[in-house]
Amino acid sequence: MNREITKIGTTTVGATEKVTIAALPSTKASWDFIQEHGDWVMGSPLVNTYFIPKGVTEEETTFHRFAYDWALAEGLRWERTNDEIAIAILSIAPSVTYYEQKEAHLRQLNVFRKARDDNRINNIKPDVSWADMIMQEEERWDIWDQNFKDKYTIWAEDVFGLDSNRKRSETIAEMRRLFTLDNLEEVPDVVNRTDILKGMKIIVELDNFLSDHAGLTGNNNNGVSWTSIRNNRMLDSYNTFRGLAAGRPWLNELFYNLFMPFIGEDWVIKLEEGTLDLGAK
Repeated sequence: MNREITKIGTTTVGATEKVTIAALPSTKASWDFIQEHGDWVMGSPLVNTYFIPKGVTEEETTFHRFAYDWALAEGLRWERTNDEIAIAILSIAPSVTYYEQKEAHLRQLNVFRKARDDNRINNIKPDVSWADMIMQEEERWDIWDQNFKDKYTIWAEDVFGLDSNRKRSETIAEMRRLFTLDNLEEVPDVVNRTDILKGMKIIVELDNFLSDHAGLTGNNNNGVSWTSIRNNRMLDSYNTFRGLAAGRPWLNELFYNLFMPFIGEDWVIKLEEGTLDLGAK
């Protein structure tokens, strides 16, 4: 096994796995909270665990075994076997290679699409249309993607299996149920309660909008494309949440581990490259 990969893995792969996207801290502050609100947390664990505080002071953030054991006992966390730890460590190297290649592929596609939309001359392959260039790049990626996943089957199942997508979908579904008057009133008055609820509301409202407008193609009655309408709504949510999360580390898991995978890296790359369909400027 490559020593550098092993070194990286042992510092980034934990000895336990958790059922939640939330951080599940095991600190004195979290244990104080759990003792009073543990039953409430378990009523809707995928969402309510976001409210478990990590603490701020040195004393509050000290590791607390009871908090760790509570998560194990409630089934929110489980200890990985040696084989599972080895698989997680071995997944780091393929992940780095895969996402580097995927980002390069998406950026290349966006370059071709922009050239097509701007009616530029193809100086790369003068006899090939931009449409064919895009198709060839997509075919090249599909072959590389499948070959890579076939080569690293355990990694592919770990990263692209149904568990991650299902976890995100179930978490958002639980969030939607949280936003009723009775359920909101039961949320404990933790220090970051307002910020967390604002972030969750952004996700739920965007999910509602996208669900209501899913499958709509062409233009609406005002001649605006449904794709640009969806993209503009996603952009509003992205900008709002990014501004909310700035300087608020307690929102990191909610923003980076739930919201960003929800809108998708392809969408973010198109935004950064200026190729996102946002309609007339």
